Amino acid sequence: MARLDFANAKLGALRSRLWGRGELRELAVERGRERVEAATALLARAADEPRRILSWVEGRRQKALLLAWLALDDSRALRAALRAISRGLTEAEVRAAAGAPLTCAARELEPLLRAHDLPAAAAALRELSGFAGRATRPLKLPGKRAEHLLPLERALSQRAFAEAALAARRAGGEDGRVLAAAVADEADLANLAVLTEAVVAPAAAAPSSIALAPRFSRPLRVERRHARRAGAGGPVADLVPGGDLPVERLDSLAELPLAKRLPLLAALAERRFGAGAGAVVSGEPGERDRLRQELPLRRLHRAARAAPSSLAVPLAYLAAARAERGRVRLALAGPGPGLPAARLADLLEGAHG
Repeated sequence: MARLDFANAKLGALRSRLWGRGELRELAVERGRERVEAATALLARAADEPRRILSWVEGRRQKALLLAWLALDDSRALRAALRAISRGLTEAEVRAAAGAPLTCAARELEPLLRAHDLPAAAAALRELSGFAGRATRPLKLPGKRAEHLLPLERALSQRAFAEAALAARRAGGEDGRVLAAAVADEADLANLAVLTEAVVAPAAAAPSSIALAPRFSRPLRVERRHARRAGAGGPVADLVPGGDLPVERLDSLAELPLAKRLPLLAALAERRFGAGAGAVVSGEPGERDRLRQELPLRRLHRAARAAPSSLAVPLAYLAAARAERGRVRLALAGPGPGLPAARLADLLEGAHG
């Protein structure tokens, strides 16, 4: 843990600069030019911050654990880039969606960022080092239609979670336990979101084995017969590994109609994350998104206070910075149709200060 002392000390200064409720409300309501410029600058430099934090970490083991966590964000960024490519957006828009992933070299990303369709993007993904290449090399090259995007997104997400969970298990010790708990929180919330938003449940689909592997039970094994049966339809195939919620329970809930599924999912969320967490399922979309950011963040803050020299400190900061960026984007957009000023203020309440 001594190898994190320098990084954790530097993060103390960064934490003090996170935007609070006052700055966010000023941005959302008053729209002052200086505040808007500050928000734009904050979002512009966000891509480089994880790289800078990683450079502060001493020790190969701690860097590997932090990279395993950052791969979850890289998975989200690469999936956003794929969606931009599938929609025929410009190269500049694809680059903006991809950000600056840390788990592959910048030069490796160029073919992906310049890809003009999904087959070219998939071919570029296969050549990436790190989890992205390992996730996509076993897949057949997709067609150009939008529905061919799903297997790529699924593979990236599931592989990132599986490798993060495995890294935590192999590391052991306090930092391994911190990472395992953080990955489990993210995985469970991701799976609750999948089952909350899926309208049609499969009648009797077998789970994709990588998606529903027990938390640390050979999470990287892919049983192809299960993946084929799950196919591209149904929410079960989109679940990610690494969580604490019983996979058999998630599997059974996926078979229920949405109206029956939601109250059971809300009760499951309450038991997993505590009082009020059911709104991550039953709340309106903005409230669900806010809670998906805040629930794991609260737990990481508690872990960081309990172990101030541990990996919990950089994980808590990175989660807080991600939540801050989401609130800044929301405030920068301001009130609008479907989001009155009073509701916007409620959604910004999660900020500190």
